[in-house]
Amino acid sequence: MLDTARRTVVATIAVALIAAAPAVVSQAHAQESQSFQGELVNVDIQARTIDVMTADGKGVQFQFTDETKVTGTQDSVAGLATAKNARVTVRFTQKGETRTATEIQVEPAK
Repeated sequence: MLDTARRTVVATIAVALIAAAPAVVSQAHAQESQSFQGELVNVDIQARTIDVMTADGKGVQFQFTDETKVTGTQDSVAGLATAKNARVTVRFTQKGETRTATEIQVEPAK
């Protein structure tokens, strides 16, 4: 009888793990890096956010961290404040509605 109970518990755990697998895969896909291009319209150093707008008027806000890599302007987040209205490419991950920039590339002025 003890062996039957053990088998039932093991089978129940196996079924639960198999059922949870799609949710884990879905979360992994949400963390994949994406990119967005547009014009840098706002930098809020205190809130640690930037706002980027596309040519068709779609605006998107990104958070940045100390680990966010910045290239093309003083190679730092603080340098973004001098790059307002510049064209940028933002590589980011998204979790829920939060977009976190992993890299911000500022294109040189033409």
